[in-house]
Amino acid sequence: MRSTHRKQSCRESTTACISCSTSSREFPRTNQSRLPRSSADLRRRFQDLERNTKDLSQQENGTGVELESLTVSLDSSGQYWIAVKGTGKPFISKPFVQPEFCCEAALELEEMFDMFQVIELRPPDTMERIEEMVEFYLERERVLLARK
Repeated sequence: MRSTHRKQSCRESTTACISCSTSSREFPRTNQSRLPRSSADLRRRFQDLERNTKDLSQQENGTGVELESLTVSLDSSGQYWIAVKGTGKPFISKPFVQPEFCCEAALELEEMFDMFQVIELRPPDTMERIEEMVEFYLERERVLLARK
């Protein structure tokens, strides 16, 4: 059953009407075609990426990146630090300019190491390896900033 479009009823309503660009309470039903498989895969990947990446506004509200033992904190000078969750004490000695690289580094550290044990014991060999990994992200950040 197909309903006929009446312009008068559209003018009396509050939502947009596709048929006459005024407003209507009902939208005409359209056959939505399915996305091609590659587009659906890209959409799924993007949604996964969105879930794994936290918005800067959330970080500024104090929630930070959801990690088990580390967090990304913003200091008063606008620099981002990988810090120990709960205490806020910086875990590494070098700050980041952009939160994205800081978050990536923190996520990789948590994937790679048992951070609860590392925070507690601070073994020299492990800390040296962590500094090397963080330096990799700092260098990527410097390259990106140099291109701008």
